[in-house]
Amino acid sequence: MRRIGDGPWSVSTMIDRVEFPGTGLDGGSPGATGEFIVNESARPQPKAIVPLDANARVQLNLPGGGGCGNPFDRDPARVLDDVVNGYISIDAAAREYGVAVRYLGTQDQLVRLPKDFAIVEDETKRLRSAAR
Repeated sequence: MRRIGDGPWSVSTMIDRVEFPGTGLDGGSPGATGEFIVNESARPQPKAIVPLDANARVQLNLPGGGGCGNPFDRDPARVLDDVVNGYISIDAAAREYGVAVRYLGTQDQLVRLPKDFAIVEDETKRLRSAAR
């Protein structure tokens, strides 16, 4: 967020989970930590009122919750759906869930439809068996 004004301002940074991520359940991975960043580098105390100059830039990256269950047990079709909907990347599907997804379209294609993605079955089996 960027505030444009004539004078100084402040923000209350009552932010949780900036040091310790949410834990996962039943083998789930921990969530991502949050961040509060001022002027692209400063990371002030997360539980304070932070005074800022008139042109300060503030960025808030919210923390993510921990996962539930072993990600390598997630239904590959649901992982593919997460890729298609932009929740995770193709690389994250392989790394975090053991699901190999191939993009079938062209790199310059602006609209990427569900039919443009496919699970690579043999590679998915290899990734998942290697993780066990």
